[in-house]
Amino acid sequence: MKRILSILLILCLMVSANTIAFAEEENLKGTEALAYYTEHLNDPDIDAFAKIGTLYREGLDGIPRNYQTAIEWYQKGIDAGKVPSITGLGYMYMHGYGTVRDYQKALELVQQAAEQGDGEAMYLIGSIYELGLSVEKNDETAMEWYQEATDAGYDFARVKLGEYAIYIKGDIEKGLELYQKAADDGILEAYWFLGDYYALEEGDAAAKQYYMRGAELGEKNCLGKVGCMYSYGYGVQSSYTQAVDWLTKGSERGDLPSMCVLADKYFVGEFGISKPERAKTLYTEAAARGEAYALRTIAYRMDAKPSTGYDQTKDETTRALELYGKALVCFRDEQNKLENAWHYHTYCSWDTDKLMEYIDGMVVNHVCTREESDAVINEQVENFRLDFAREN
Repeated sequence: MKRILSILLILCLMVSANTIAFAEEENLKGTEALAYYTEHLNDPDIDAFAKIGTLYREGLDGIPRNYQTAIEWYQKGIDAGKVPSITGLGYMYMHGYGTVRDYQKALELVQQAAEQGDGEAMYLIGSIYELGLSVEKNDETAMEWYQEATDAGYDFARVKLGEYAIYIKGDIEKGLELYQKAADDGILEAYWFLGDYYALEEGDAAAKQYYMRGAELGEKNCLGKVGCMYSYGYGVQSSYTQAVDWLTKGSERGDLPSMCVLADKYFVGEFGISKPERAKTLYTEAAARGEAYALRTIAYRMDAKPSTGYDQTKDETTRALELYGKALVCFRDEQNKLENAWHYHTYCSWDTDKLMEYIDGMVVNHVCTREESDAVINEQVENFRLDFAREN
């Protein structure tokens, strides 16, 4: 919040009061945040509806993740004329959370919110153009929107501008300067981007300080990175205890790689510590969020047995194939689809001809019919999650 100097005492008091309220709001988590926003639904200065929707969307800090409830709150906010709620609903359509993934609908919603000055909506439009979701991929247009989002005060977009400078424009000095300035200003994701740059250019040891600093401050991606470093001995001495500790923190913050790596450890019983039910819960949670590795792991590692909660009316081979098919279409990139299809072929002992025929169909046909495939994927993944929740 900008601090505005004024000779008028009343204006100073107003600024101070708003600053205190903002700090109070930002420091609340979980049920306390839910209670706070519920009490402030009529506050004209915040969109409490969108805040509640996001609490249910992310399902963190003791709030049960519930996509349908999140959508209901976003819709209430839209009905109340709140712009951030429009962005929130667009986010749900963009990711297929609680609804069919619909990139065109998502774009329409976030454009509507962007026209009314919402910085997050501008950022999401940038993401849509960067990834080429329902539009032609265009890095220049994406970065123009990231700049608009930055100008509108959406801080994370500043990190994307640094990424653009390094990897699109080739201006490493400018990009690193933008990263560091964002980190110094408290944008925690900047530590993740800094770590990734130095890991790529100078190795894991150089990246460690950035990942560790971000993790210490609670940035979820950095928590996962540090956990993986200790898990595999990347730039540090491997440590099962440290790995599990950091990965658990990352999982609690919603980091999908953390969930998957931690699930792997519990599933195989690393260091004699076997927690198959905990592994299943982590795989399922990640799969319900569309994480391809978790989906394929349930397919080939857990054999999609009835104990996983997935459609017990079908034989195990069919269940596993369908799960892996869902994993394949999570990849937007054709090469990734082919590589992961081969990965599955390598690890699976089922009938090769049947398997490859199915995979070929998933790889080729679903690329051409994304809307239909996404509808099936989202419905079945959500059912898989709900079935598992009912069992447990």
